[in-house]
Amino acid sequence: IKYKGQDCLAQFSWYNVPDLVGEIWKPVTETDHKTMGAKMSETYEYFVSNMSRFKFVTKSTQNARIRDFRGHERPSILLMKSNLIFHRVVAFVFHRKQMDKYIAEQFLNTGIVWTFVKGDYQLEVDHIDFNPENHCANNLQFLTPEENKQRSNSRPCIIWEIGKKDAQKEHPSVAAAAKEMGYG
Repeated sequence: IKYKGQDCLAQFSWYNVPDLVGEIWKPVTETDHKTMGAKMSETYEYFVSNMSRFKFVTKSTQNARIRDFRGHERPSILLMKSNLIFHRVVAFVFHRKQMDKYIAEQFLNTGIVWTFVKGDYQLEVDHIDFNPENHCANNLQFLTPEENKQRSNSRPCIIWEIGKKDAQKEHPSVAAAAKEMGYG
């Protein structure tokens, strides 16, 4: 809902909140809260959608508030005083089994136990389409920091030469552009 040009929260009845076409809501479970280091609320239930939306429902009244994060770069949400980056929560809730499998594969390959939580071996969440504003569940995947860096360096880019009008050149990757410019 827009108010004076700003996105704002609005209160709706749980039953009148329209879902987007193809939208799937998943609860942020007690296990999810523990893994993310956020306490479980006695007042609210939290849900994330595969379409970049976040909903919290007041348990006593079943009233819901929805935040729409489509088109926002790196939005954060507050879960019981824990500030969390939204796309990480979506990836965790929708891809928990894939993450667990990925952690097991990484352990077999490297001997390192990667985790979701902050630390020396924290997995990163990658936006598959390179668009940091697309937090849809099908656009997110877990990678190690090194894999994420390699993937980021492999995306196509355009370089403009300073001082020359219309002097732009498309490169197949950031790494290729850096090499051509003498930095790699």
